[in-house]
Amino acid sequence: MYFVPNIIPLQRDYYPRDKSQQWLPDAISKLVHVLIRVQFFNIVKRGENFMAFKPSVQQNNTSSNNNEDRPQVDYDAMHTHIIEACGTQDKHRTIPAYISGYYDLGKQPQTPYEALYDADDAQQKENLEKGVASIRHGNLYVNGDNGAKGQWHNDVDIYSNPRKPKKAIAWCITFPQIMVDIDPFFGGESNPRPLNVIMGGEFWALRLDDSGKKEKIIQNITFAQETTNNPSGTWGFGTSTTLHKMGSALDLLNEHNLLTGSKLGDFLGKPLQFQLRIWNKPNKNGGSAWYTEDIKFVSEVPEGLPVPEFDESFIHGINFDEANEAETVQASKVNVLLTQ
Repeated sequence: MYFVPNIIPLQRDYYPRDKSQQWLPDAISKLVHVLIRVQFFNIVKRGENFMAFKPSVQQNNTSSNNNEDRPQVDYDAMHTHIIEACGTQDKHRTIPAYISGYYDLGKQPQTPYEALYDADDAQQKENLEKGVASIRHGNLYVNGDNGAKGQWHNDVDIYSNPRKPKKAIAWCITFPQIMVDIDPFFGGESNPRPLNVIMGGEFWALRLDDSGKKEKIIQNITFAQETTNNPSGTWGFGTSTTLHKMGSALDLLNEHNLLTGSKLGDFLGKPLQFQLRIWNKPNKNGGSAWYTEDIKFVSEVPEGLPVPEFDESFIHGINFDEANEAETVQASKVNVLLTQ
């Protein structure tokens, strides 16, 4: 395995976020018409040379234009096929799967830091006077201390401090034991392949170009920022993060019990235990159900549990800031590209 991510530690600084900093590439969004056929699983097999792929972390988000026609697809029928193949309409499954893909999403906006407004708080007062924070009125959920249950505070003044966009990534998880055949829905020949699911889920969000249009993006992205906020004072991902927990399950922590960016490439091709549910989720307000992909990391694969065979030629990755192999980009799920 020659895949070595180059994850640069970022400083934890903050500044006001405006719309210009919340970037979604216009050109990539137009590629949806070309790439829609691979939205669910269509990862092409890679040769050994691709294993030399090396992700990097540049902070500028740029793109170019491309337009194609949208194919006509019976999505309801395709969704039904995928759900039936998974067998997860009524309940989730907890099964082994492989980490097969790494996606560099560039810098992504974070939700602002928010707390109950306290007029006597010196830090809040200073930031408000500097104009780097603001006060809004609304409802806020506040977590309890030491893991205790939190509570909602309604109709209160809320201190809000925007946070700097941060480096983010996403993983593709392959389930060799679940085969899906999507090509016929796009007019192609039958070609069953393993199911691929992007960790983080997906949802429809308004574009940031004031067009009023919505596009599908990753719902819960993985922020990949190393810090020194740990007892050893050395760089590593936070011990409460999913990245750290996955790294621990794969025995990739260093002598300080930390996961570092240099180890992310070692995730690829490794099996872990995941909870999977792909289903038509009922709409609480009535109307049509929503096709939903839910996936969650659970643990290492329990000892003695059979693990399906995995073809390592499916391992792939996409850099944000470098030229990528065209086949890999074309075979990547649309929500990944729209999130970049």
